[in-house]
This record gives sequence, structure tokens and C-alpha cells, in this order.
Amino acid sequence: MDFTKSHETAQPFAQIKSLNVIYDQKGEQVEAVKNASLDIKSGEFGVIIGPSGCGKSTLLYVLSGLLKPQGGEVYIDGQPLTSRRNDTALILQDYGLLPWKTVEQNVALGLLIRGYSKSEAKKQVHEILTELTIDSLAKRFPAQLSGGQRQRVAIARSLALKPRLLLMDEPFSSLDALTRESLQTLLLNIWGKTKLSILLVTHNIEEAVFMGQRIFVMSKNPGTIVKTVDNPMAGDISYRGKKEFYDGCAYLRSLLQ
Repeated sequence: MDFTKSHETAQPFAQIKSLNVIYDQKGEQVEAVKNASLDIKSGEFGVIIGPSGCGKSTLLYVLSGLLKPQGGEVYIDGQPLTSRRNDTALILQDYGLLPWKTVEQNVALGLLIRGYSKSEAKKQVHEILTELTIDSLAKRFPAQLSGGQRQRVAIARSLALKPRLLLMDEPFSSLDALTRESLQTLLLNIWGKTKLSILLVTHNIEEAVFMGQRIFVMSKNPGTIVKTVDNPMAGDISYRGKKEFYDGCAYLRSLLQ
């Protein structure tokens, strides 16, 4: 599966240029991100990887509109990003599900906030739960679900809003290996059908190589992008069994070391 040609011709959908982010921690200025630049093209699957504390999540918060940088430029769909956008969804590590609401209520919440009628929201929620094969869990509460099921609900809640840009912060980090691989495949299938622009943060080298058409490697804190790795075979479900996959993992590991 070779995406190289489409990458060359497509214009960036999400883009940051020379980004600088500084946090105020108890009166001390901590530089989280320094002079970082990257772009995601329409329909592209990008992955950010780097050491702990290097600012990977910070980049997602900036692109989501939740965090304003101290320097640099941020563009979504060619326009400067000044606030949160309805066509951008962010999935965090802890899923962000409301424990007192059922699965279907959690998934419907964003739709209702945006003015959908209850009947419209219910129809859309049923469709997405069925697509993700969790419709049988609709009446359960988060505490009654496994980690993998909770992650599917978080994905369903985001997809129900029909985003154009999906940002994911280590979404599979707390899952066992088999569940993790299952959800990786699920996400790739969703991406293949919808052609969402996706940017995923991970610590996992194999996950980065399996999923990322382009892999953005960050330095230690203060983080910047030190290498962009083109990975045209990403998204091919059979990629894990090929020599190129192991070569890609070895190369990425060498960059991180």
C-alpha cells in the first residue's frame, strides 16, 4: 500500500510552524516545546513518538485549540487556529467517559450539546455503536466495561461528531497486547473508510511503524521534531509480518536511542 504520491500532491490540513510552548509551574517557566514544526495532510495518518516529557501531548493540545502557544503559527484547513473547532476531536489516555452516564449517553453527549434532537442523536449513536460492534453495550456504564470496550466508546463518541481531524493521546497504552492490536486494526479500518486526518501520540515503536504514514520523532525536553520518517507501507494490515516492518522498527529505535 503506497501512499507516497498522494502525500506529495496534497496540501497540509493541520500545520504547526516554529511552535514554542512554555508552562508556568509554581512560578517557574518550563519550556515544553521549542521550535517544533510538522504538518498533517488531508486523509493522512501521522504518529508522534519521543521520550517521556518531551511535549508530545502538548502538540495535540495546541492543535485541538485547548492550549495557546507562546510562539509560532498553527493552521487548520489553511486558516489560523484561534479557538476550538467543531471538526477536531481529541481522545485522551483516560477516555474521558462520564461514569454516571451509559455508553449511549456518553456517545450522544456531544451531539446533544451541538443541538441535535434526541431522536437524531439516538439514531446516529446506534449507527456508530453498531459499526464498532459495541451496540450490545449501549445500556452499560463505564465501570462495567473492559479497557478495550471503554476505548471503543471513546472512539465512538469522537466519530459521532464526524470530525475531519482526530487527535489521539496514547489511546492504547493501558491495554493488553492482543486488545491493543485489535484496536489498532479497528482504527486503521475506520481511517480507511473515512479518510480522516489522524495524529496519534505513542511511546510504542511497533505501533508507530504499523500505523504512521509519517512518523515525527521528538527530542527530549524541550521537545522539537528532530526527524520525520516516511513510512509508505503503514496502514497495510499485513505489514507486521514483513521484513520492512522489522527494519522500520530497528531504524526508529536507533533514532530514539
